[in-house]
Amino acid sequence: MSAARTWTCGRSAGPHRYCSVVALVLAMVACALPLRAAQEPVVLDSGVEIHFEPVPGADDVGLFCFVKSGSTEDPPGRVGLAHFVEHLVMCADTDERKGWDALRWTRERKVANAMTRPRYTVYFSIGERSQISADARRFADVLRGKLEITQDLVDRERARLVVEIANMTEIRPGAALLWRARAMALAGTPEAAVGIGLRQDIATLDTDMLRRAVTRTHRPEKTLLVVVGNVDPKRDLAFWTDVFGNIEAPEVPEPIPAREASVLREAITPHPRAGGPFGVVAFRAPAFTDPDFAAFGLGALWLAQRADFSLRPRGRELEAGLLPGLYAILDEPRVAYFGRRGNDGDREVDGVRRDLQSFVEASRAAAQERLIAGALPILTRQFEHLLMPRIDLESIGEGPEARSAIVRLRLAASPNGLYRTGLSRGTAAILGFPTDLMERFYKTTAADVARVVRERFAFENGSFAAALPASAAPPADVEGQAGPPGRADTKK
Repeated sequence: MSAARTWTCGRSAGPHRYCSVVALVLAMVACALPLRAAQEPVVLDSGVEIHFEPVPGADDVGLFCFVKSGSTEDPPGRVGLAHFVEHLVMCADTDERKGWDALRWTRERKVANAMTRPRYTVYFSIGERSQISADARRFADVLRGKLEITQDLVDRERARLVVEIANMTEIRPGAALLWRARAMALAGTPEAAVGIGLRQDIATLDTDMLRRAVTRTHRPEKTLLVVVGNVDPKRDLAFWTDVFGNIEAPEVPEPIPAREASVLREAITPHPRAGGPFGVVAFRAPAFTDPDFAAFGLGALWLAQRADFSLRPRGRELEAGLLPGLYAILDEPRVAYFGRRGNDGDREVDGVRRDLQSFVEASRAAAQERLIAGALPILTRQFEHLLMPRIDLESIGEGPEARSAIVRLRLAASPNGLYRTGLSRGTAAILGFPTDLMERFYKTTAADVARVVRERFAFENGSFAAALPASAAPPADVEGQAGPPGRADTKK
């Protein structure tokens, strides 16, 4: 193995100025690393882009291999293609690495997995430097077109994917509603599709199509690497250049042909496993660049807190737990959900619709500045722990600010913190987060949140979907929006 391909161990050193006991503790946590300043991305000759993010005090390294292609690029009638490709990349052997076991890989790393989102696919692992070195070389083989996609592999992963699709979109009433309400809220956009896949579409993908799809999407010019944790760009760049700098990718094959997609979803439908009515109302979030985006996110979390008290006491919350998901900020566009499960034996949807409408309208009335102000620091901290903003160690004083910084540093250096940091940095680059996104959350006031809750969370602005027991027939006139009646069919 050449010297350039040997990734040295140990932490980088750098002098610091510390002038207090609190700063000395920070120095111990940071282990003499320099500031968490933003690093300029490196673009290699192959087209691979690398973002380095040193994290003070981290022992481990995280590698996030982003492919700038997600479920929104699935051709019509081939919904689930990107997700199927992700399964194959995770599980296939390469020319140089036979007997690859993805399950063993996830067990040996502190964190390891992959996921397909609307605008990107990401493969990530967190562990020792030697482990991440091996993972980097394997992903470089993927970009070279060295995956061995056999018919046996395709058959095996198709079966697994069908089970996953059934579990997450069909079997459980709440999960099925999640996708239906999302499609309604995002109607008219590529994100409205059931990105995880439709079993009838998955069945049409043959081995040749899947091989072509891997080669079309997993290419060096479409790859963004985020390396976080115990890294030093100056020290480690030679390794990454050696592994990814001279990749010769195969030619781009022909696209996968589309087919007719005519699946319609009603807003209210029977479900064979529903013992009672399920309902969900979904609100589409504004874009990242919208001045109200931060207030909307904080307002959704405030409403989620209220939902914990308002919708759960009788044990009738929506089975899938469809509350505003914090990690939904890492998709665009995003949707906030509120769900409700009715009484077993009920056959009408009016009750759950009424409960959800009462909850939303009561929450809007309760959205007073003085009530939100007390919860605002905790709500903001949740986004802080998701976006993991960089900490300028030299600017930290003493008191509560320093104590908060210590907590954040410890979180950032943990495997969970490295996961959040790597995911946040990659999605920020691909989705185009504003550079001051976290600052917008810090500057958002309780009055801003109260105003946005009252204006943007009106029940008539949401999309309502429901599932009824199989013995109950849906009403003749289906309401697509939570407010005014209208068609709810969504072509996917």
